[in-house]
Amino acid sequence: MIPINKNIITSVSMILYLLLIVGCQSEGETLDIPASDHNLLLVSHLKEPLLTVIDLEESTVIKELDIPFIVSDMTKVNESEIILSSQQSEYLFSLNITNHKLKPLYEVGKGINELLYIEETEMIYATNAMEDELLKINLDSDSSVKRVSTDEHPASMTYDYNKNELYVANVYDHSIQSFTGDTLELIESFTILERPNGLLYFDEHLIAGGHGSTGELNRNSFIFSLKDQETIQQIETGLMPIDFIKNKDKLYSISHGSHEVFEIDPDTLEVTKMLDIGYNPYYSFVYDDYLLISALDGHTITFIDMNLFEITQEIDVAPGPHAIVLLEGIK
Repeated sequence: MIPINKNIITSVSMILYLLLIVGCQSEGETLDIPASDHNLLLVSHLKEPLLTVIDLEESTVIKELDIPFIVSDMTKVNESEIILSSQQSEYLFSLNITNHKLKPLYEVGKGINELLYIEETEMIYATNAMEDELLKINLDSDSSVKRVSTDEHPASMTYDYNKNELYVANVYDHSIQSFTGDTLELIESFTILERPNGLLYFDEHLIAGGHGSTGELNRNSFIFSLKDQETIQQIETGLMPIDFIKNKDKLYSISHGSHEVFEIDPDTLEVTKMLDIGYNPYYSFVYDDYLLISALDGHTITFIDMNLFEITQEIDVAPGPHAIVLLEGIK
């Protein structure tokens, strides 16, 4: 038997990967997104270069789409276009739902880990955890990408629509920084907890979570008053809350360390209900009256009826489900 050189295999695999990326960049790649009159979910994965299509009416996976990179995040910017990022690629990619083309859109550099789209201004903000940068991409321009330096390892973002200000959680500098939405000028920097990750603006407040100190992991969601510039309350919400979402009259905190989701009354700032969910939840999405949560290591999409705060179904998917967007019928 001829011995196999693992270095050669690795080199060949890398060359094939680069050829796939180059091909996608030059001409675009057509994805076989199934036609449907039903509403569909598109789910990205952090463990495989894959997109999963779920039929919401049938509650089943109807397609898995292989793509040439792992998607770090994605956001829908209009009814026919989704923007995808990858920490492996120099580009942000556009997926056109009308012609099913996946192609590079903006050169932003490797390391993009989170996207935030603001519909009112048609701007996309992106954090680059490898380069410690915050980027602003103007969708009206082919080349308008502005970038500024942040503290170490920017992760979560949130936005104040009234003031057009952006807040960024920096994990390893233990800081929250605020920037102007237009110019990305740094406004201020403050600390809420060590290793913050998970951030949401609501009613002149921030709710923040994260891992906490190395010796004592965090079990609280922190409510920070922007007016008073101080933490006004800590709410016990399981081990390492990592994602927050607000819908109507409720806040939701998702803790990836204890695999739980908490319902919080935003007026009293008290936990009203709690549910156990799939292993390592990391991303939440609202669809009609349902809170959808993807579990990175549980390999499921969980549907929670927000009126009853009950799990109505769990859909098994490929490993590492993460970001979720809604597709309202595909022709």
